[in-house]
Amino acid sequence: MNFRTLKKSNFLWVFFLFSLFFSACSVTMNSVVSKDYNAQNKSILILISYDDYTEKLVSTFEKEFMRQAVNSKNKIDFYIVPPRRISGKLELNNQTDTAEKIKAKIAEVSADIVISIVSEHKATVNGSLAYVRYLATGRETVENTEVWKSRIELNSNSGFGKSYMGKKMAKEFYNKLVSDRIIYLK
Repeated sequence: MNFRTLKKSNFLWVFFLFSLFFSACSVTMNSVVSKDYNAQNKSILILISYDDYTEKLVSTFEKEFMRQAVNSKNKIDFYIVPPRRISGKLELNNQTDTAEKIKAKIAEVSADIVISIVSEHKATVNGSLAYVRYLATGRETVENTEVWKSRIELNSNSGFGKSYMGKKMAKEFYNKLVSDRIIYLK
């Protein structure tokens, strides 16, 4: 085996590993949108919650999504809903203040559309996040009717990394909102 053959085989291995590494995470989305609703120049608030497994994914998703949102005509705000902490005591009619915080945030940013992203299902493999399915629902705040809904599935075939999953989800999510005419570009 000469140097040229060795170099060629190393290149093929690196290419193979690189393609395997970057194809290990997939994001699939399907959505429905109200064709009667005009979202142009509307203020949008995106709400998403996290837990111990999805904290890094959600923070990366927010940063990447807001980086892309600079190119939109819509005013877009983001609010990460902290996880609900359960007390050790049994109490009747105990409610968290999360709903009040969300209502205050909607009023603060004067949101016309609120898109809430809620985790429906997740799976871990060896302590690493392998799959997450989210349901995203966009409601307009005046009539409180749904104008957009999407199911988002993230699948990582390897211990790919929550940061990469968050970036990929943000890109697909933003592009879907643009193609469904919920977000308009400048």
